[in-house]
Amino acid sequence: VETSRRQRRRRRRIRNNKSSNNRRNNTTGTRVLYIFILLVLVTTMTFSGSRALLLSAQAARRSVIQNTPASVLVNEISLPLNDGMVLAGQRWTYQGTKKGEDEKVDDSTKKPTKKILALHGWLDNCRSFHYLAPHLVSKFQGNAEVVALDLPGHGLSSHKSLDGPPVVLTEGVYYVAEALNQLGWIDKSSSSNDVNDNDNNKISLLGHSMGGGIGLVYSSVFPEHVDKLVMLDIFSPLPGEPQKTASVIRSHIEARHRGPKPNRVYSSLEKAIQTRRITAAKAPGNQSLSLEAATEMVTRAMEAVPGGGYSFRHDTRLLWPSLQYLMPEQIDDLMRKVECPTAIIAAENGWPFKKDRVERGLEILQPSVFKTLPGSHHLHADPNSAEAVLDVVFDFLAEKNMKYVL
Repeated sequence: VETSRRQRRRRRRIRNNKSSNNRRNNTTGTRVLYIFILLVLVTTMTFSGSRALLLSAQAARRSVIQNTPASVLVNEISLPLNDGMVLAGQRWTYQGTKKGEDEKVDDSTKKPTKKILALHGWLDNCRSFHYLAPHLVSKFQGNAEVVALDLPGHGLSSHKSLDGPPVVLTEGVYYVAEALNQLGWIDKSSSSNDVNDNDNNKISLLGHSMGGGIGLVYSSVFPEHVDKLVMLDIFSPLPGEPQKTASVIRSHIEARHRGPKPNRVYSSLEKAIQTRRITAAKAPGNQSLSLEAATEMVTRAMEAVPGGGYSFRHDTRLLWPSLQYLMPEQIDDLMRKVECPTAIIAAENGWPFKKDRVERGLEILQPSVFKTLPGSHHLHADPNSAEAVLDVVFDFLAEKNMKYVL
């Protein structure tokens, strides 16, 4: 009897162990299945997201190419300067128009009478003018050419040496002067009286944001060189705050001690474009950046990284606090010395400038044209707002005797 009981207990233990093992195996198998399904879903979503980004960027690029006037040719330029820097950029020239299928009117030999230098904003590059530049040239029909620069540390231009200040506004003015000399647009040997007597030796400046500030200072320092100044979403250079002078210099020195940071590596060009648009949305005010504008600027600004991925070319020292800011009184004096007609085009959802600086800029500059147009900070580059900007800029630059119309 005892033996029979032990056998029954033994058989129950065996059955219980088998049942427990089966439950454990079923649980493990279920977990593996869940993990497998999750991995498939994540991979599919990631691929779909990357694919969608790629297709969107490609569509944006095609849209820009299709909307560029066929009568305009763009070429890369490279300007070696006296201090060893090399500035890159693009030049847009008129190539004539077509009438019918076979007949072509070639105006490419016509020498442009108006020279327009375009200056981009902070951490942008010359493709900021991907829409405005070719359409301006087309509207002038051979009477104008546009050169847009990559400022030092931006786009394809070289970076300043380690002992050179990377973020000083007046340094940008020096590079404008050097670029104009290399382009042959300004004859340094001519006196100011010679230049004033010859409009062909004058140029028009078209600046967005930081580029507008640089253009204003150049127009103040060399008034005899500039016949028109256009500032896009900027009223004057941003002034420093006197009470923060010591802390800003300290922050710059501490950043300089740490040294430049490496640029972030992105898994794809499309991811970098998406990040650039997110950055714009996080900027002060209610800003945004179109896919077309972001694609143009980011594509020029990126380089492939060994081992895979992409990173921005720009000099990360541009993110440091500036070693020198102009004070409000200095900026006011610079504005008073601008002699040429000025146009200011602001964006409804642009950079939130302080009210006192807006009023001061309008009061001193007395712009011939002042308009606030729909759009964000890059209103000249976004397809939904660029056409309105183009019309205002062309009308201003084409008109010789404009009255002040505030």
